[in-house]
Amino acid sequence: MKLPRTSGGRRILARALLYGCVFTAIVATREHLLSGGGPLTKSLGSAFNQGLSTAAKFGLGVSLLHDREGDSDSWLSRNSRKLEKISREAFVRSAKVDIYAD
Repeated sequence: MKLPRTSGGRRILARALLYGCVFTAIVATREHLLSGGGPLTKSLGSAFNQGLSTAAKFGLGVSLLHDREGDSDSWLSRNSRKLEKISREAFVRSAKVDIYAD
């Protein structure tokens, strides 16, 4: 049975997004290798660090919410403790980058 192809607009959009990401990665790598940090490298670094900080805060909130449910032996409680540990480490690392970047 032959599957229908996706619409041409979606494929074009996916290719454009892929080419844009590859071009940005090439330019950022070139800047980093030649000058040690250009404007694109610095803006991408701060954007990724901000994303890491936001994800860590969200992970901490979710883990604390599920850890307080009271059932300490449930699958959700055990994994929320692991999520809390990982999120705390990620938040500390992103905070260190913010402090030492200035």
